Amino acid sequence: MKKLYILPVAFGMLLVSCSSGETTIEDLQHEAEAVAEDGANDIYEFNDALLSEVTLIEVEFAKIYDLDEQDVSEEEFSSEAKKSLEVIAGVQDNLEKMEPYGSGKGFLDAVRDYADQSETVMNLYYDYSKLLSIPDVDWTDDQLDEFLEVFEPAEEAHSDAYDEIGTEQEIFASMNGTSVEEEATFDAQEIYEESKEK
Repeated sequence: MKKLYILPVAFGMLLVSCSSGETTIEDLQHEAEAVAEDGANDIYEFNDALLSEVTLIEVEFAKIYDLDEQDVSEEEFSSEAKKSLEVIAGVQDNLEKMEPYGSGKGFLDAVRDYADQSETVMNLYYDYSKLLSIPDVDWTDDQLDEFLEVFEPAEEAHSDAYDEIGTEQEIFASMNGTSVEEEATFDAQEIYEESKEK
């Protein structure tokens, strides 16, 4: 019997599905949109559609972390964060259209919550574009304190929501007579790096 795949890690740059081979952003979008529009034919399609949506969001965070590390200008950072918010909004729209397959309501709800928490965190990155364009070593103590006060609870909720996906997926798999295997095929960081080359 096929197994469902996911590897939950904090702010997961690595997620796993039943798919195999190289994956692009376009592949993820197609897989997710097909299930949003037509429904899933089995638990594996449902699983992969949900993980495609999560991975699309993770690709956006990989981009934002990369830009933050580069200390790009406020204009570039805010522009890219706004684009990421549009991607997240698209994911949320797809998730609202999706119907749970079988016993998958908890799994779907967990991914919806993760998308909502991702929107909250990405909005903070957008709001703090000016500060994030400044190298960390040049921040004042007050700026650092404000940043941590705002971001830490949001990042914690974001991480907890991600972990809940793994919990709900295990329940979903168990209720459908299969199991979750920790084997990676969706690598958001790799997908992001490949997208930069296009």
